[in-house]
Amino acid sequence: MQEAQWWERDSGRVEDSGLRPAQEAGEWERIAQVVRTQGWPVYDVALDEQAQAWIAEHQARGKAQQEQEGRIRRSRQERAGRVRLEVELSGSVGRGLRELAGSLGVSPEQVLAVLAEHAVSGGEGLVHVPAVSVSAEVASSE
Repeated sequence: MQEAQWWERDSGRVEDSGLRPAQEAGEWERIAQVVRTQGWPVYDVALDEQAQAWIAEHQARGKAQQEQEGRIRRSRQERAGRVRLEVELSGSVGRGLRELAGSLGVSPEQVLAVLAEHAVSGGEGLVHVPAVSVSAEVASSE
């Protein structure tokens, strides 16, 4: 092991370039021991139970990482179509909105979301909101 570490320093090998030579030397010692104890003429990774376990673990980690990346990508795509706003309303408008939302059993944000969904732009800069039903069921599906 020390010999491998000396070789690493002497050769100028970058330590972050993969398995350190000391680890590689340890693995080659393990492989030599497996070949001797199993009586194999040559090493076969397909027959090495420890190597197969490591390979399976590596593949499982890779698959889990790909699934996580997929979930993150889908979540970002879903959020891409959404708009999150922070609006400061005057006291009277804010109170009126809270009262309206409270009487409907929804949050003020849900009331605004339903109104925004149904708003129609008319000519001359006018915006119209046709009569729309705001209920907890409708607002929660938004």
